[in-house]
Amino acid sequence: MNEQTLQNFRAFTKLYGYIRFFHPSDEASSIDWDKFAVYGFEKVENARDDNELKALLLELFLQVAPAIEIYFTGENFTYDQSKIIPADTTGLLPVAWQHKGIQDNMDTIYGIYKSTRINRIPPIINHSAILSKTIDVQEFRGKKIRIEAGIKFELEEKDVKGELWIKSLSENGTQSGYNSNRFPFGKWKKYSVEIEITDEVSQVEYGVTLYNEGVLFVNGFKLEVYDAGKWKSAELNDGRFDKQTFGKSPENWNIVNSDYLYEIIDFDTFDNDKACFIQSCYKKQPFEKYPLPGELINKPISGSLSCIVPLALYSDTAGTLPHADRDTLNNLQAILEESKFSELSADSKYVRLAGAAKLWNVIQHSYPYFELYNIDWNGVLNDALKFAMISKNGVDFLKYLQIISANLNDGHAGAAYSKHKFNYCYPPFLLDHAEGEYVISRIFEEGTGLLEGDVVFEIDGKDVHEFADEEGELISSATDGSRINGILWGRLTKGEKDSIIKMKISRDGVKLNAETKRNFKFSDVKEQGYYPEYRPEKISEVKRGIFYVDLTRLTTEELDEKIPELAEAKGVIFDVRGYPRLSCDFLNNLSDKKLFSAKWNVPQIIYPDYENLVGFDTSERWEMGPLEPQFKGKVVFMINGGAISYAESIMGIVEAYSLGEIIGEQTAGTNGNINPIYLPGGYTVWFTGMKVLKHDDTPHHGVGIHPTIPVSRTIKGIREKRDEYLEKAIEVIENAR
Repeated sequence: MNEQTLQNFRAFTKLYGYIRFFHPSDEASSIDWDKFAVYGFEKVENARDDNELKALLLELFLQVAPAIEIYFTGENFTYDQSKIIPADTTGLLPVAWQHKGIQDNMDTIYGIYKSTRINRIPPIINHSAILSKTIDVQEFRGKKIRIEAGIKFELEEKDVKGELWIKSLSENGTQSGYNSNRFPFGKWKKYSVEIEITDEVSQVEYGVTLYNEGVLFVNGFKLEVYDAGKWKSAELNDGRFDKQTFGKSPENWNIVNSDYLYEIIDFDTFDNDKACFIQSCYKKQPFEKYPLPGELINKPISGSLSCIVPLALYSDTAGTLPHADRDTLNNLQAILEESKFSELSADSKYVRLAGAAKLWNVIQHSYPYFELYNIDWNGVLNDALKFAMISKNGVDFLKYLQIISANLNDGHAGAAYSKHKFNYCYPPFLLDHAEGEYVISRIFEEGTGLLEGDVVFEIDGKDVHEFADEEGELISSATDGSRINGILWGRLTKGEKDSIIKMKISRDGVKLNAETKRNFKFSDVKEQGYYPEYRPEKISEVKRGIFYVDLTRLTTEELDEKIPELAEAKGVIFDVRGYPRLSCDFLNNLSDKKLFSAKWNVPQIIYPDYENLVGFDTSERWEMGPLEPQFKGKVVFMINGGAISYAESIMGIVEAYSLGEIIGEQTAGTNGNINPIYLPGGYTVWFTGMKVLKHDDTPHHGVGIHPTIPVSRTIKGIREKRDEYLEKAIEVIENAR
């Protein structure tokens, strides 16, 4: 790619971002921007000089942004405000973009990140959404039944309400009984409703209702029957959405009100693999401040060209002003509907260029951690465009997207490709990192000839440290521990099924050759509950009066059942070496005071290039009240570089309120909701879209949680199948007064 072509692509990319995310015209919101990017890169590629480039950019963008200007940097250029501000503005509404982060998928309402054009969607009031199902209950006549559900409820308006309900129906369909449980704003919690099944009842309908503008998550429903003095579980067909498809509305459920979005999700799901969230399709104005008509940006887009883009426009009944030429816009929309744009394949360089442009812009305008690192993101743009050109195919480009995301130093950042099916298998052992070496720490198949404690210094002819450095370049991380943790989980050992992994190892100072077969899938390892260290059962009494509790393996229900016993224990050791998937309510049993989470700061953006932020939305911070019983004994938490995100949410509270001793190594230093970017060609890239601050307003990112008692693994400890973290935790409890 020659220098002129690179400048052509840079100019298109920057102007594309300014107009797509900040110019509020109706025309700009009417096109498919992914297709437009593919079309645009093809158009500007062969511009021979900047005069030709300027003409092509105007030809492309004036169709959707008729009020923009492009000029040669250094010219004495004056923008004509009369193009966007009529002489009489009576009755006209201002239209402008507001971003909380940047929301990529505008068809999805869920999420903490929102992008809204104000004054574009009229409010809907006094409405509700219902998700329900009807079941036959004749077999339960004369008994009482209970429906239980895990529910999280996010409040957006004062008059919003959420409700779990159940009603009984007679054979002719009339309602004979009703019971409900209204729940307040709050994090995941179990709720239940009960009803008597009298002789005339043949069916029961149960469900949840969301009133007005909130967000309701339901993790799934359970059915119990009260029989012989006990509540007993009963079968409930698809009560936990097991048969449902991610990203789709639940099938074979009753859904009321299409003004709401109903979607099955596989994240933020409490204690089940799937959940359904419900939210109104009305997007309210996210915050107060917005650009006013007359506000412009004046930005360079290449070495010689600059652009002027209005950030706010007036709107009349026909749309934003000025109106674009309708025939020209219709022609553009027809082009973008042509068959060559029907399926955007990443094997096309223009599709890859479009993905690079979109990725670069979302990060450029919304990533909250540039201030912590000396990241040359403009330089990354050059790399991204070059990577898109030199990639051999869609799979090859994935590697480059991972390299791009690694520049962010963000443990959440990464990339995936929908057409890249990972069929890797792994040998029957896990590696750990001890004393600067990669060490075999768990073996789960006999006859390998390997021993725990063997130091690996070569894999398939590659020096293991050089190999780790290569893989590390593909891993975005905020701390060294997080990067090493990412390397450990199979990156050095993966390969084709039944292929032979050949190694050179050191055992007691003797160098040996070793090999074994790759015959385990990652899911096999995960299902068996293998970790680099030998862990006790997920709740176990490891010494008299001292309990081990693995937060990464337990469900909320399992922990809740044990809380009374744990509260009376001499000591409790919580293992947070990994990712917990249970409620953090147990922290309320460790303090008799109100607890707050770290501070989640979602950037409020109305100007590009992350400049002049309006502020941050801080409304998502957790507030937690004390619970009984309170723990009486010594409490210890164990952490390492694998503790990331939600694990750090838990540990941030522990650290701030001194809820226990903290043993181990620094956590990943990465917390806050991820923000996904969906790129043309089937890629998804994600990153942390909010700034997380500790309770004292210092950064969490790149810092994480540090142990009060540092402990690291040793080769000797691995060889002896010892968990030095756990040994130290027991010692601390035994020595406590």
